[in-house]
Amino acid sequence: MTSLNSVKNTLDNINLTLGALPKSNTTTHTQGTLHTDVTLASAFTFSSAIDLRENGSHRNFRNLTVFGSTSTDQSNISIHLAISQDDTTYFTLPAGASMLRHNTGSSTFDYSISLTNIPVRYVKVYFDRPAANVVTHFIATD
Repeated sequence: MTSLNSVKNTLDNINLTLGALPKSNTTTHTQGTLHTDVTLASAFTFSSAIDLRENGSHRNFRNLTVFGSTSTDQSNISIHLAISQDDTTYFTLPAGASMLRHNTGSSTFDYSISLTNIPVRYVKVYFDRPAANVVTHFIATD
């Protein structure tokens, strides 16, 4: 029969092992701003590239949320993400932004797009029509 001390020692060892494991909290890789109240005068406009590579590592962060606002009505614009492995050739994904007006009397529409398990290193935000008062931020996580 196992003694209580033996059981206690085993549980203590398990707790020490669990305490040394990484926590499951999401780590923010990077966050930034792509547009600050700008007007995108032409259609088919790409933002600068978001590099999902972790600093000093060969690991890419997998999850991305892009969010912002524009005064261009949601029925007049589609916002897409474009992905690339080499920052040269980009593939545009289907429109994925959900847009809504928070204040009924306001002319500002907020939008957000999220991608998970991204298999590539670079992402750009793509606007298919001219847009006014564009603000775009991003957060990349593991």
